[in-house]
Amino acid sequence: MLNEIKWFSIRRNEVTDAPSLSTVLKEGRRYHFRAPDKRDQRNTVALRDVAYRIHAQIELKPHATAHVAKYRDQFHRRIERGASFTHPYLGTREFSCTDFSTPDYSNQPIKRSEDLGVMLLRIDYDTPAPRSLWFTAELHRAS
Repeated sequence: MLNEIKWFSIRRNEVTDAPSLSTVLKEGRRYHFRAPDKRDQRNTVALRDVAYRIHAQIELKPHATAHVAKYRDQFHRRIERGASFTHPYLGTREFSCTDFSTPDYSNQPIKRSEDLGVMLLRIDYDTPAPRSLWFTAELHRAS
């Protein structure tokens, strides 16, 4: 982590169960959705103005037959252009990365260790009902 830790909070109202488009089209003007009956209030505490230096290692899949240098160089070219297969985000898509680029090594990691608590890793949509996956975040002082 390159920037000092700053927190912010978002409180919002969401509906837990929205009607399907086919239901609305079938019912037409007769359809009435009562949002207060389906409302759920959510509170998010998140990190603000974060900057990370991410280290990665390429692991080739069985179908990748070229030398690992080809894929490493391709990765570097994409980073330099700011290109990505999907837009990078941390936790959920509402917290997307705005600057995913070649690292600036003059910016050094902060020098402290801290337990940051439980944080959302991602939402798993591969199950019948989407579920949240969590992890315990820890900050370890850079050596």
